[in-house]
Amino acid sequence: MKTNELATFEGEIVSTLTYEWEFADKNDIETKVEHSVMISAMPPALKTPVARKIVLFVLSLLLLHTAAAEEGRLAGTPNPDERIPADFIKVYETSFEGLKVKDENRLTWEFPHWCEFAAMHREDGGQGNGEGGARLWVEDGRARSGKGSVGLELFDIEKSRRADLVILPEKYLSSAYFISYWAFLPEDWGLFQEEIAWDWYEIGNPYSTSGGPYSAIYIKHPDKEQKTYTVALGGRDAKGKGFTAAEKQLVIPKGRWFEIAYQVHRHPTNGSVKLWFDGHLIGERTGFSTMHPTKSKFTVGIGKVYHDRGDKTPHRLWIDDLQIFTAKH
Repeated sequence: MKTNELATFEGEIVSTLTYEWEFADKNDIETKVEHSVMISAMPPALKTPVARKIVLFVLSLLLLHTAAAEEGRLAGTPNPDERIPADFIKVYETSFEGLKVKDENRLTWEFPHWCEFAAMHREDGGQGNGEGGARLWVEDGRARSGKGSVGLELFDIEKSRRADLVILPEKYLSSAYFISYWAFLPEDWGLFQEEIAWDWYEIGNPYSTSGGPYSAIYIKHPDKEQKTYTVALGGRDAKGKGFTAAEKQLVIPKGRWFEIAYQVHRHPTNGSVKLWFDGHLIGERTGFSTMHPTKSKFTVGIGKVYHDRGDKTPHRLWIDDLQIFTAKH
């Protein structure tokens, strides 16, 4: 805290109180707040030396109280997004500005990531090693904010089984985290495998460990007009047992940006996962395995084009404005 300073301005007494503080998060972002108040237009009755001292003393106390209150608001109160717990802090955010494609599987992005394509199982008619049927790119001119976004496409399912952009956030996160990003599906998006009753599309993974457990965000069961779909939160536990935690029938946004957000507590036996889709709470599951008992490494899928192998239609997806929060402990 800086001390109260007295000065004169055009013959009037002026009291200026300036205070500042700084703090840093995991990105070493320093925030400085400076506040100044000046009192100059004092009534004549208050211009005696004693009256001036009393007024300045009272005003100084008020300013100190304001400083302390504002410092507490900045450093200790809950995030304005009510979905995010009060003890969570933001550790990373990006709008993917200035990125380029580094190679088929990576961008010039400092955050650890990988775009997985994978091959369809040969017994299902797959050919090759997974390359050549999907792609990752940066698209200028299509963005929720800024100038660009990241695009994913699966255009030949016989060569590539999926286009899956995953991040490896282990060094940024504690056992509990909240992640949100914005997605864009084209206006002609749909699910076009009419021969089966359980048509589906997987658009992301709140957590995933090789061999399990993992969770997934599904869009499935379209109506005949391709307007409403079932959005579901599902996955498998560490023993490979599948689950559907929650689902909701929604009109899927097409031709506009929409938010996907989830909160995860990773634990071998008492974990939880909670999903929001386009502003709707889909649901949550608690008290189960969200973390492998021996494997510490895991990934989060922030953009995914993965659907029933019978759907031969090319599918595209764009993502933008990623934010990552984690518990302080």
